[in-house]
Amino acid sequence: MRGRALLRWGRLTRPLFGRSALSVPPNGHRQPGERVLSWLALSTSAHVKRGPAEDAERMGEPSPLRQVAVAVLLFVVDLVVIASLVYIYGWAGWADSWDPVNPPEAPGIAWWAVWILAGGAVVTGVGLFVLRWRIPGAVQVSVLGIGAILFAHLAVRGR
Repeated sequence: MRGRALLRWGRLTRPLFGRSALSVPPNGHRQPGERVLSWLALSTSAHVKRGPAEDAERMGEPSPLRQVAVAVLLFVVDLVVIASLVYIYGWAGWADSWDPVNPPEAPGIAWWAVWILAGGAVVTGVGLFVLRWRIPGAVQVSVLGIGAILFAHLAVRGR
């Protein structure tokens, strides 16, 4: 049957799952008045040889190149978030140096950053792992986790 399981119903040939609405039956000939409905075509092309990247995408896992591209993009976004949190922490520390009477606000901002980074690591990293995006998931967990650990150190040291 050349990769398609067909259902004959009168003169109408319907593939059970397929790609095109006007595909040719396995014998190569179409009868007059015969229509092929693509939503009913069933692909049984297990004999077709595929590469490992095609098998990975077919199984729901994106190609390694696509994963590396997404990981680099998310790494840049993570660095921007961490840099902005460091900037806010720096301003709070500078403001605390001019106000020795009140308790410092910088450790509170550092704990705030810890929660943001740790929550981001859990949500995005684990979410990407669940979606089988292993490389970006590992990058998210490691970069945001390291950022959370560094801010936790700043928060503990500042009190």
